[in-house]
Amino acid sequence: MNRRQRLAVRLLALAMSVAVVAPVGAQEATDWFSPGEVGVPAADAYVRAITLQRQGMSTEALAVFDEIVARYGNDERPSSQASVAMAFFGKARLLADLGEHDAAVAAYDQVIRRHYYEESLSLRQLVFRAMLEKARLSARPQDKIGVYDEIAVRFGNDERPGMRAWVVDALNDKATLLARQGRLDEALAVYDEIEARFGDALDPTLRERVAHACLNRGVTLGEQGMAARSLAAFDDVAQRFGKDESANMRELVARALFDKGVTLAREGRQREAVSVYDDVERRYGKVDDPALRQLTAAARANRREAAIRAGMSGAKGTKR
Repeated sequence: MNRRQRLAVRLLALAMSVAVVAPVGAQEATDWFSPGEVGVPAADAYVRAITLQRQGMSTEALAVFDEIVARYGNDERPSSQASVAMAFFGKARLLADLGEHDAAVAAYDQVIRRHYYEESLSLRQLVFRAMLEKARLSARPQDKIGVYDEIAVRFGNDERPGMRAWVVDALNDKATLLARQGRLDEALAVYDEIEARFGDALDPTLRERVAHACLNRGVTLGEQGMAARSLAAFDDVAQRFGKDESANMRELVARALFDKGVTLAREGRQREAVSVYDDVERRYGKVDDPALRQLTAAARANRREAAIRAGMSGAKGTKR
């Protein structure tokens, strides 16, 4: 491995270890920091900033990010512009961690403004992440929704699985926000859009995002007192995704079943709730996963309560 490759790997590994940049390919990272390019010293400075950040030296890290921008911000070479974009992004993430949300949004805006029309996957991912984080940090709901809409316009037709998964994330966040504002019809329309555009996806990551959106739809309907539609949404998650073996998907299905049991119990349908909690136990009771252990333990406790309310024999025990 030559110096260029070692430097690229070092930068990428360190950046990813603190979740500062979106995933990029090793070759593309190498292209950013080519031998003889100004990107090489910029990469060294970037690594220094992240190291300072990890050591809790936030002021010093911010100063290094600013140094990268001041030194290379007007250099048009791709490696320099990539370095500057990563510096703004790293600065924004650090400012957000420090609670300086307005300053963080301003830094994200720099990434977006400078690279909005870039077509390289790495920079498109970075712009997307900047927009998503900007939306999450914006104080006003209308500003958040505006960013989510812009994401859908800018990236909605990108067919690469990773980008499509992030579009679902943005739409899911938008639907959640609309529901919290009491704009239920608009929220449900966004969930419908996710289903129409991505419901048949085969990519595992994208399927997981769709399952999450379906679960959120059920929760939203339940919170609005629409029990029948909520139960149908939870059933949809269990039926469509119940055979997936990934840890994240199993947790989503277990959560859908658990929420179905809670909804049935709330509606006075205690015996049906008991049956659903038993299903959670059958499916996941012996799975060695912390999240599933927590869910099955909660399901057992809820089952006992539902059985007592239903006057079922052996209600104090736990059915195995």
